Parts: sequence; structure tokens; C-alpha cells
Amino acid sequence: MATKQLRLEVAQLTDVGRRREHNEDNMAYVIPKDPQVMAKKGALFIVADGMGGHAAGEVASEIAVDTVSNVYYQDDSDDVAYSLLHAIKRANALIHQRAAENMLRSGMGTTCVAAVLRGNMAYIANVGDSRAYLVRDGQVKQVSQDHSWVAEQVRAGLWPLGPGKR
Repeated sequence: MATKQLRLEVAQLTDVGRRREHNEDNMAYVIPKDPQVMAKKGALFIVADGMGGHAAGEVASEIAVDTVSNVYYQDDSDDVAYSLLHAIKRANALIHQRAAENMLRSGMGTTCVAAVLRGNMAYIANVGDSRAYLVRDGQVKQVSQDHSWVAEQVRAGLWPLGPGKR
């Protein structure tokens, strides 16, 4: 029985917004040309939103995107969730290491959201408040969970307002 080929059309765009002078976002996607790699590891999509002075946020988000994409595909495991977690942990360790090596980058960090599409499955991982959404049949559903103080307070019932309410 032949499997249906996953057909992907991808675009990416980032915008500095109205309040900032410098964009610290990074993003990437990897769609393997090798059918065996595509079948084993799938296609990877990453967005990272850096933070920290002296362009350190841009450095952190670049490290996250580069490290996650490289480590994910170098991992021999067939377990997508394990490989994705391993890649994100490696990126986190490298960001901390680089921050410790350079005083100007002390405290740099980044959010990161990554998705792997393999077969008919989507695997999502996120750190921070960069979000992943599922859009299906005209409906939009957040499928990631924000890692922020406010989100923790809302989940604990300690914040009087739910998400998106004022």
C-alpha cells in the first residue's frame, strides 16, 4: 500500500512591530529532500523570539533555530517527541553557555516553538510564550501552552481574567 506524499507550501515573515527598533526573531524550516529522512524525521518548522540587550536576543534566537534544526536531524531516534525534546534541551544549554561566556549577553534568552509534521501527525514543542495553533475547518485553536507568569496565574485560577479578556 502506497502512502500519500505530504505536500507542503511554506512562507515565512517577521516584522519588528511598532514599539521596537530591532527584530530579535528567527525562524526556519527544513523539508528533507530524501524520502527516507522525510519518512523517519518529517518536516521541521521553528520560530524563536529572542530577548536581551545588545542584540543578545537575536543571538539567542539564532542559536535556538540553528541548534534545534541541526540536532533534531542528527538524532538517530525514530521517536519524534524524544528527538525534538533533545534538540530543544541542547539549544537551551548552548544559549546558557554562550551567555556565560560573554558579559554583554548575560541574561539573553528566547522563546521557541517547533513543529514536526510526519505522516499524518503533528508534534509540537514550545518554551516560553511563542504559540502554535491548529487551523482546521475555519476554526483556530491554540495547541501550545504559554510558559509565563501570567499564564501560570490564569491556569491556577489566581488571575481574574482569562486569556484575551480585559
